[in-house]
Amino acid sequence: MGCKPFSTPMEDSLRFHQVSNEPLSDPLSYQRLVGPLIYLTSTKPDIAFVVEDGCCPFKIVFDEDLYVVFDEVLYVHFMCIFALL
Repeated sequence: MGCKPFSTPMEDSLRFHQVSNEPLSDPLSYQRLVGPLIYLTSTKPDIAFVVEDGCCPFKIVFDEDLYVVFDEVLYVHFMCIFALL
């Protein structure tokens, strides 16, 4: 279609959150976010892929996993606000 690639002046390894390689000391906040998301997959199967990506209940939870699940909760929240789900 005549499109030309454009180099963007952005770092490809840029991180928005400071991530450590240590497991969460208290995974309760992660579990509180994951529970409702797993329930929503049975009532709203169109979000199942997004939820399954970050919500494995049998894994060691790191900071990055908590941020991913929090982003998924925000996604579902805003989709409900705009009545897209």
